[in-house]
Amino acid sequence: MATAPKARKACAARWLRMAPGVGGGAAASASAGMTILYKPNPAYSAEGRERKIQGDVVLEVIFLASGQIKVTGVVSGLGFVWDDEAIHAAQRIRFTPAMRDGKPVDFSARVRIEFRLVE
Repeated sequence: MATAPKARKACAARWLRMAPGVGGGAAASASAGMTILYKPNPAYSAEGRERKIQGDVVLEVIFLASGQIKVTGVVSGLGFVWDDEAIHAAQRIRFTPAMRDGKPVDFSARVRIEFRLVE
């Protein structure tokens, strides 16, 4: 007798950003904040699904004027694979840079990625 395939559980991610200029720098006087265009979900390991591990990873990042993202640290994490997956997902964010006087500037922020199993 064939069994129905198991429903695949997914991971939800939420991204938060702080006010311009956290930590100082050029973004402190940005006149227009950056805009997120694409927020990829992090990979959720098979082990994480089996063990039903859920929680948040908070990263300190800089959205660079060049369009790249620099992760400067893990503020709070879940450890092991989950912190690495959060960093990898953050590095794939697409955005338009913050602006000051019509020129792109760096923008410091905190990004929280929630690892949640969704039926």
